[in-house]
Amino acid sequence: MPAPKSKPVALGSFALETGRPASQQVHDHLRREIISGRLAPGTSLSEANLCNHFGVSRQPVREALLRLSTQSLVEIYPQRGSVVTRISVAMVRQAQLIREAVEVETLRRAIDRRTSDFLTELRNELTLQRAYVDVGDIARFFDSDQKFHRRICDQSGVTGIWESLQQSRSQLDRARHAELETVRSLPPLIAQHEAIVDAIDAGDKQRAETAMRQHLRRITDHLEETVAQAPELFDNDDPA
Repeated sequence: MPAPKSKPVALGSFALETGRPASQQVHDHLRREIISGRLAPGTSLSEANLCNHFGVSRQPVREALLRLSTQSLVEIYPQRGSVVTRISVAMVRQAQLIREAVEVETLRRAIDRRTSDFLTELRNELTLQRAYVDVGDIARFFDSDQKFHRRICDQSGVTGIWESLQQSRSQLDRARHAELETVRSLPPLIAQHEAIVDAIDAGDKQRAETAMRQHLRRITDHLEETVAQAPELFDNDDPA
């Protein structure tokens, strides 16, 4: 990727909180902006501009950018600034394999631990998702999708599994956002969620696993289409 050129960057609103390290807050905000696509690949990130926006010194900004670079979300050019990377197709496929392995296992464990309250929470999330589809709110649909999958992971009883999973899926979540923005086929996702919940309710592990695998493989099944519709977002570095 070429070295960044100076240009203004539009960042979402931000308010520094007390009690949390500034570098963590800057990192989390920038990560959300990059993953959602609001900070597009190729966007230049000036330390000075970021300091002004976040109201912090250069050190927290530098620490945040360094963490983002280790996640392949930004590339740092010494003395010249940083730039948002393209979405790595190879890393998307790798992350999908990790996600599927983890979420299928946690799903099976969650079925053994299912409760009526757990099922009610999942169905309530589906109701929200239908409402977001009706108004075309992709951002809130994505957040609800995350909550749906996290709730299943949490029900598995494996402490910290969701947080561990997040470390490998930055590129995957960027691709998912890109797919929702370009392919925009949200109703099938809800239908897949419903199939998962129905199988959990029935205690049918095999049916639940099949439904979950079909759901999680959607991103790679549609990856070529997403890349074709938005090639400027992707680095097609997959040797397969």
